Amino acid sequence: MKASELRHKSDLGVRGIEIIAKNELVAFFRSKGLLLSQLLQPILYVVFIVIGLDSAISKVNYDHIITSYTEYAITGIIGLLIIGQMTQVIYRVTIDKKIWVTVFKIM
Repeated sequence: MKASELRHKSDLGVRGIEIIAKNELVAFFRSKGLLLSQLLQPILYVVFIVIGLDSAISKVNYDHIITSYTEYAITGIIGLLIIGQMTQVIYRVTIDKKIWVTVFKIM
């Protein structure tokens, strides 16, 4: 099969959605440790870093705006979590590419 014909001949419709959903559920349940770490990481950041340093650093002055350290640190924690999710997406795309390349080689 030529690459130009692949889109027209491999239209699976609902069956394709079922296959993708099954693969995503399997990947989700295989990564229980990753899921647990994604849930615990922000909680641990807040408990140990933000609450611990809040008494020592009460106010943060940035660009003539005074805010509490808690608000300042939570903004950074949200940024870290977003970057972590982006790396997970890149990892999943890489794995999915490897799997689909193998499937196309078998065809």
